[in-house]
Amino acid sequence: MSRILYIAEGEIEERFFDFLKVSDFICSGRFRKFNLMQEKLSGASDILKKIMDKVYCVLDTDCIEKVNFDTLVYNIGLLKRICPRNIFLLIQNKNFENELSYVLECKNLCERFKLKHSTQSDLKRHLAQSVSYSRIISKNNLVRYCRRPEEFKDELKNRHHKSLERKIVLFESSCMKR
Repeated sequence: MSRILYIAEGEIEERFFDFLKVSDFICSGRFRKFNLMQEKLSGASDILKKIMDKVYCVLDTDCIEKVNFDTLVYNIGLLKRICPRNIFLLIQNKNFENELSYVLECKNLCERFKLKHSTQSDLKRHLAQSVSYSRIISKNNLVRYCRRPEEFKDELKNRHHKSLERKIVLFESSCMKR
């Protein structure tokens, strides 16, 4: 059995990946909440405690600056200690909410979920606590998740990080069970 680690920024992604594992859309594995673009891992981090066969890093692209790329390169270097070969980057276009909107082919998630208030914080709270992904996500629409990495790839090229560019994969072809 493969030892798999999923790393993503927040509670919303954690809940979403729990749903994906329980629904048998992806292989089971550990999930760690960590923002690889904005925080530096320390050598003592629990993320770095166990050797892994595969590491999937889910990245938001709404805050891209030089410092974020430097932090990401640093963190990937540390992750190579636990997984020298199979580190993959899954790119969320902007953030999870934007990605979910694309997956569901829905322009307004607040309307879709019939939220009383249409604020970003209400939507985030709903996605982290209340939404039933099993009612809205199917294998057919899930293939659209993390499928638009072009803008991020261009940024990596512009910043001379070709080694990271080669680590970008599509969710459907890399982690989704067939």
